[in-house]
Amino acid sequence: MTSAPDAAVLPQGGLLKKLLLLAGPVAGSNVLVMMMGLVDAILVGRHSATELAELALAWSLNGTALVATIGLLVGVQVLAARRYGENIPAAIGLIWRRGIVTSIAMGFILAILLHFGALWALNHLGQQPDLAKGAASCAAILGLSLLPNAIYLTCAKTLEALSRPRVALALMAGANVVNLALATYLVPLQGADGAAWSTLGARLFLAVGAMIWLLNMPDAKQFGFLDFTTRAAPGEAKEQVSIGLSAAGSGILEAGSFNVLTIIAGLAGVVQVGAFNIVMNIMSIGFMPAMGIASATAVIASNARGAGDLIGARKIAWMGLGLSGVYASLFSLVTWVAAKPIASAFTTDPSLMAYGAVLVGLVWLMAVPDFLQVVAAQALRALGKPWFPTMSHFVSYVLVMSPLGWLFCIHFERGARGLVEAVALASIVSAGILVVRLLLLGPINSTEAAKAAYPQVSEDLSP
Repeated sequence: MTSAPDAAVLPQGGLLKKLLLLAGPVAGSNVLVMMMGLVDAILVGRHSATELAELALAWSLNGTALVATIGLLVGVQVLAARRYGENIPAAIGLIWRRGIVTSIAMGFILAILLHFGALWALNHLGQQPDLAKGAASCAAILGLSLLPNAIYLTCAKTLEALSRPRVALALMAGANVVNLALATYLVPLQGADGAAWSTLGARLFLAVGAMIWLLNMPDAKQFGFLDFTTRAAPGEAKEQVSIGLSAAGSGILEAGSFNVLTIIAGLAGVVQVGAFNIVMNIMSIGFMPAMGIASATAVIASNARGAGDLIGARKIAWMGLGLSGVYASLFSLVTWVAAKPIASAFTTDPSLMAYGAVLVGLVWLMAVPDFLQVVAAQALRALGKPWFPTMSHFVSYVLVMSPLGWLFCIHFERGARGLVEAVALASIVSAGILVVRLLLLGPINSTEAAKAAYPQVSEDLSP
């Protein structure tokens, strides 16, 4: 094995290649996650419109729980990548075990909350009794899948930290096959509940597959995944929790604010909410590669920080922003040119298709700042500023986007176009705050204390 080169001395082309090799598979995995949900929606929608509504309501409850879980596990990725850069393999196993404990705890808690609280929540949100009952049943089944999904995510983020993202991509591709097979059989029998059971089956496949792979890698022993004698560096557990809580907070704030916009769109009429959902679906698909770039930037910057290459860590953050900007520009160009065909893929209603095409043509307003801000946020977490992005997201999405959404859409009667403009302005604010914070970033804390705390440091650790 050979040690990875410092980022500061890595050629620009080599650094870009490193980012792409990591970001590509992560983005692919994220897109496949969306594909799994899309397949379920298509199959359920063809089975029954009512069942599709139940599935959508169930996902609205599970979505927030899922975002919180994903956020809490970001600390696994950031710290494992940093310890990898420090050549402390045994610490990675300890970080992974904390993630597994978090996964089990969150999985049980959220499953219980959804089992006993879904119906209550839906009833208090004013849903029709029969619809609420069906959606609550589906939500409870989906809640059972949160634990295996969290275990898979812990393993996947650990593998990403070790620059081995293709394993998660392969597993996610297999999970899509499992989900399709199960859903094809179960949805005609059980409707939305059948789709939920299919999701549970696919996530169990992911969890078992990821655990088997991780624990049986040729070099798994050096990472100490099952070595319970490893002692943590001072403050390491606290930092892992802090990074996770900050990322979860950001995710919940964003998801909650966008849910508010959907409710506002509903107040403006059927065509408005339909068109807004079309453009948000397109943005969600485009956001997945940006998330891949953000994850790759955080991992490689953490590697560099752990190796003591603080100049390289900064360099990687800006390289990630540049790559995200190029991608956002290309995505914006494609959606602008192909706005009509894209909108027509979602609906056959002429009025909705026409208005949807107008909104898809405005994706560029949102994409560039939104894709930049997610990379800047992950870079700041990797560079030791985990809570700043959370505060920025509170200002941008809660204090700016939600009020502007109501003002533009309802008060100024701009409809869904006004919501798109609110998202764009909020994303510009978010990107501006986070990029300026990167520009004004002071000294990055060294990680020498961690090296001193782990006597079993390997002098030669590489992917």
